[in-house]
Amino acid sequence: RGEIDLDAQGNVYVITSTQSADFPIQGAAQAVYNGLQEACIFKMDENLSLLLFSTFLGGSDDDSGLSLSFDQVGNVLVENR
Repeated sequence: RGEIDLDAQGNVYVITSTQSADFPIQGAAQAVYNGLQEACIFKMDENLSLLLFSTFLGGSDDDSGLSLSFDQVGNVLVENR
């Protein structure tokens, strides 16, 4: 499960899960892969040609990225388990 959404500038955000410790990380809040499955989120430009941001999200269990949304000022809110 995961989700794709666009911000106000047309950038593409994806929240999902990975079982890859070598998932491409850039500007990460969490750069370390911590389990058998890690939630992850990434941001690409509107043309899908440039990775702008990517990070793992989670702890030592199997984590899944479920959904994302934006608040009034454009901050990304995520749901993972």
